[in-house]
Amino acid sequence: MKSIKYHTSMIGRGLATLLKMENAFVIYHLLIEAISPVAPYLNIYMSARIIDELVGDKNINTLILYVLITVGGNMFLTLILSGLNHLKGYHENQFYKSKNMYFSKKVMSMDYENIESRDVNLLFERVKMETRNGYNEFYLYTRFGNFLKEIINIAIAVALTFSLFTNENVSLLSKIIMLVLTALVVITNYFTPKKANKINMNMYNQFTPLNGMSMFYDKYSSDYNAGKDTRLYAMEDFIASRRKKLDNDFRSIKITAIKQTLKYTLLNAVSTDVLRISTYIFVILACAAGSVSVGSMAKYVSCIVMVIGSFCNIVSSLQMLADNNKYLERYFQFLDIPSKIQKGTRTIENPANHNYEIEFKNVSFKYPGSENYAVKNLSMKINTGKRMAVVGMNGSGKTTMIKLLCRLYDPTDGEITLNGINIKKYDYDEYMSIFSVVFQDFKLFSFPIGQNVAASADVDKSKAEECLSMAGLGDRLNNMASGLETSLYKDFDETGVEISGGEAQKIAIARALYKDAPFIVLDEPTAALDPIAEFEIYSKFNEIVGDKTAIYISHRLSSCRFCDDIAVFHEGELIQRGSHDNLIAEENGKYHELWNAQAQYYSATSEVAEAKSEKEPNIQAQSQ
Repeated sequence: MKSIKYHTSMIGRGLATLLKMENAFVIYHLLIEAISPVAPYLNIYMSARIIDELVGDKNINTLILYVLITVGGNMFLTLILSGLNHLKGYHENQFYKSKNMYFSKKVMSMDYENIESRDVNLLFERVKMETRNGYNEFYLYTRFGNFLKEIINIAIAVALTFSLFTNENVSLLSKIIMLVLTALVVITNYFTPKKANKINMNMYNQFTPLNGMSMFYDKYSSDYNAGKDTRLYAMEDFIASRRKKLDNDFRSIKITAIKQTLKYTLLNAVSTDVLRISTYIFVILACAAGSVSVGSMAKYVSCIVMVIGSFCNIVSSLQMLADNNKYLERYFQFLDIPSKIQKGTRTIENPANHNYEIEFKNVSFKYPGSENYAVKNLSMKINTGKRMAVVGMNGSGKTTMIKLLCRLYDPTDGEITLNGINIKKYDYDEYMSIFSVVFQDFKLFSFPIGQNVAASADVDKSKAEECLSMAGLGDRLNNMASGLETSLYKDFDETGVEISGGEAQKIAIARALYKDAPFIVLDEPTAALDPIAEFEIYSKFNEIVGDKTAIYISHRLSSCRFCDDIAVFHEGELIQRGSHDNLIAEENGKYHELWNAQAQYYSATSEVAEAKSEKEPNIQAQSQ
């Protein structure tokens, strides 16, 4: 059982977080909830006055005044609420955008170690699923608003019915019976929803894995790229049957929950009706005895009935807020994931001709949760302005070395220095700015190709076109009707173009060139290219890279012929380093073994590529 302090602190922090996301939306929502109870009680109070006047003096001027107050008051409150609802609606869309951006900023600022963590990803997915089901923000502001509304409801109702319970002409026994019945109904309405909510929570927990599967099938069915497989493999019936089974599972779980909560729903309804009937009897008897007027009778009955409903709603809101706190705790658990990586404050001096020196000093690293080292005792310098190839079999530590170089991870042991200073001491963002990297799992977006290259909404068109041309996509760009404004894929634009894996890789390379950083790192940069396209790109690498320091990671050794320096990794260790000629001469070395295992493909590729390059000028001459 959580303490009251826990619940109040969790709700307080939750509301503070909502205000950070979009304070105007939250404030307007709470104002609407606070003002909305006034109109019903205005009508109840004024109706009682009108009835009493009709039964009593029947003064026409007084009746007109009461009617004008009632109509005018309702018009005024309607205008106020209409304006507030308009303002709330205006900010609601921004609230949901801000909410998504709030989480996105957390993810984007999170240590990369956490991005790759299975536990963190599972936590994130669970929080997203619970949020989609209404927990966290939605239940927090709706139920808190409802709680505020019912508190005001009760305060007004108590003020309007106070005179009944202080009326000496109404018997004390009747008052006690009414208070006891009210207390019993409140207690009943506390426990029955609590039991029902527990059953519903269990239902939602059972829904969680089904929701994941349902979202998968919905996404797959709406993805136009899936249409080919669906048709070629006649998967329509299979997908439909799986979706139908999911719907049946949802229905079965929901029906079971409805049956289990039915008795609590009935008990709640019966107890409330008993109190409502008792209220009518109590007030009618008081009226018949001459203790209250006819108008007051109508007022008291309406107010007491509304108070009963308000008490029930308050109990329900408090229970939902308390239940929601369990989800908010997980919500904040994600937001509170700390950043461990040292950001640093030192400015990077820009030496003449980008003459940087990076050195790994006895660096070892193992991934969080792993007992095995991905990189062991690595000591090496990276020479400025050189072309360096990092080769080795899959799992040899090549990509891990780059992650350490780019500070996506920090070494477990040892240090990495830039110009003799530990890279941890440099300003993190400034250090990252000196690297242009294309990883194997790069991401392109369904935005215009120019924005994909610039990684920004602002695009230097001539620079983007030049980078695409250098990456080998110039002809493809020229054939695009809208040029750099052509959208990739069709997610947001029906005229968007579908590109091949190789073309996507060229765009990623163009993005790295566009950044124009002194270090360019390409992790398997030609994995999706055919051998001829790969040969053409490597042939132009000196032109593409210019005076930058280039590091190529590849398990294809064809890249090595274009590099000054080759580092050979095996089982997390640097086992060889040198030029291609020196390493190939070491017949017992790993490089010699890898080269000869692939050599049969290189000569054929070179011959075809050279034949193609010789043929292209002749074709151009004939066309002229």
